[in-house]
Amino acid sequence: MTGILLSALFTFGGSFALASLVGSWKRHGAAFRVLHRELRACAATREVTVTTRAVRVHAQAVVLRPAFRAPDRSPEPTAVLPAAA
Repeated sequence: MTGILLSALFTFGGSFALASLVGSWKRHGAAFRVLHRELRACAATREVTVTTRAVRVHAQAVVLRPAFRAPDRSPEPTAVLPAAA
């Protein structure tokens, strides 16, 4: 029984993969051919322009911060019930 199920699973998986490839080729095949033709028409050398931008930080910046104070310590917690005798 397991052998039959595994065989059916692999058969279904393979047929699904082939159907996906065929559907993809039908849908995008024409665009692929056009793109391939345009890429072959391009020159062997291409010109590339690179622009570099830099961000600088000035050390003289003044950061205004409020004066925080330490929180007040609360007293030790006390037991709700009295200790057993």
